[in-house]
Amino acid sequence: MKYKFSSLVLLFGILFFSNNILAQKVYSYQFNNTLSCIGGGPDLKQNCTGTYSTDSLKLIGISRPVYNFALNCGLVFYDTNNFISNGTYSIETYVALDDAGGGLRKIIDFKNLTTENGFYDNANKVIFKSPDTTSGEFFDDKVWTFVTLTRNGTTKLTTIYANGQYVSSFKDTKNNLAVYDANKKLTFFEDDTTNQQQDASSGKVALINIYNYELDSVTATANFITLSNLFTGIETINPINTGIRIFQNPVINLLKLQNFEKQVLYGGIYNMNGIELNTLTLKEGTQEINVSYLPSGVYVLRVSGANGFTQNLKFIK
Repeated sequence: MKYKFSSLVLLFGILFFSNNILAQKVYSYQFNNTLSCIGGGPDLKQNCTGTYSTDSLKLIGISRPVYNFALNCGLVFYDTNNFISNGTYSIETYVALDDAGGGLRKIIDFKNLTTENGFYDNANKVIFKSPDTTSGEFFDDKVWTFVTLTRNGTTKLTTIYANGQYVSSFKDTKNNLAVYDANKKLTFFEDDTTNQQQDASSGKVALINIYNYELDSVTATANFITLSNLFTGIETINPINTGIRIFQNPVINLLKLQNFEKQVLYGGIYNMNGIELNTLTLKEGTQEINVSYLPSGVYVLRVSGANGFTQNLKFIK
């Protein structure tokens, strides 16, 4: 009898653990000429009509449809399924703001546009207001930037990442900052009405991912490094055959890349402290670089050539 009881407890524990693992989901909005969701979530809603165009996303080496939004013409996510109602979530967005350096530019509003609290670009810096967090400069006018916001509903810790780098964190102990109100909605790229909606910018967005769990720091970084993996159907999108492309990122011992430029490029591999670890000469075409000597971590490949060509690419080992 004792054996049967122990077995039942073990079985219940396995089923409970498995259900929690399976419950981790993502709603992905990829703007392939639609506002519909990949993953079973609700469609995004427009506060006013936007347009679609094809844009070159050189960071991930593809050209694909993106959504263009006018000033204060935001997109709204209504959480009709209570997907993130427990306050634990992660939100990623790949966005290019037309006027990133002009001051506060709201990225995500949690309070139905009724307070200044929210996730912002502030003169090219990524911040949460309020409390006011600080960061280095990640945004620039019309430049694609990948920003991530995570929150743990138990510890109340809210964390900001930009282009795969940790920016800052704070504890939302009163559940009144980084969680939505009774309206259960998130508004993207539109300012609240407390200041005549001055803190916004027009722009374009290629990706919004909403997870019902907290991404850890390793995953938040890796999702930026391997950004193309977040898009489905990537093989059907036109590749950009210019510059350098890295394949099989993360790497183990060999960094495989292709030089599409019609010239020899020169550069090096740098760690995240900006220290050059190796110098490189890259001929046109495909090649492999031995990086077995590098410890596990994140690195930057920097190359340059004639006519002012430069490119920086991150990779994980």
